[in-house]
Amino acid sequence: MEAAETGRQGRTAAQPTRVYLLRGLWNVWSYGMDDLANKLRAVGVNAVAVNHSAWPQIADMLIKQRASGEYTGPIVLVGHSLGGDDVIRTAQALGAANVPVDLLVPVDAVTPLEVPANVVRAINVYQANNGWGQPLRPAAGFRGVFTNADLESNRRDLREVNTTHTSIDKGPKVHAEIVREVLRLRAPRTATRAKRHTRTTHKKRPLHHASASSAEPSATAPQPGGAISAAAVQ
Repeated sequence: MEAAETGRQGRTAAQPTRVYLLRGLWNVWSYGMDDLANKLRAVGVNAVAVNHSAWPQIADMLIKQRASGEYTGPIVLVGHSLGGDDVIRTAQALGAANVPVDLLVPVDAVTPLEVPANVVRAINVYQANNGWGQPLRPAAGFRGVFTNADLESNRRDLREVNTTHTSIDKGPKVHAEIVREVLRLRAPRTATRAKRHTRTTHKKRPLHHASASSAEPSATAPQPGGAISAAAVQ
């Protein structure tokens, strides 16, 4: 039994991180999610951006793949506006099936949903004074790391000039923060490559991690409103 568990953990560590990014209402305001997906792919991360309405399909696919052992790697959920709401709903659905979410990043979510206990790390990126974004809270039993990152108070360093609800998802600083957090979950091979690059370009600078970090856009996803498939992020 111990050998089987060790084998399972080995497969988990070896599999690449998948990032699912959910746009908001009607795919109109949230194309910063596509930009961020492109930035993630540019650094070797599997990422797909789709409309928030695809969240039940994503949850169902991941539950089935975890149960079969087809995919046991790190799961990252990022979403803007209604997409921020629905990445939380996705995490809740995965939690009901005992599937962990390694990183959850709602960006200006508009509904005060609770972050479920299966989330390992949650960073709620929002702007308190734009009429939409709001702080969230973890659900009972949550044992992970939870941060409310308000661009008007504790994370003013992530603000751009004239940040609003419709532009927060496109901010280079927010993207960079998310990318940095995602890179902490990368598979060993990719992490080694990143470490080698760091040593080459910053030999005399100590490596240090911020609590949330660097990013840019990406999307090898189905067309807006289309069905999502496992192949999109494999």
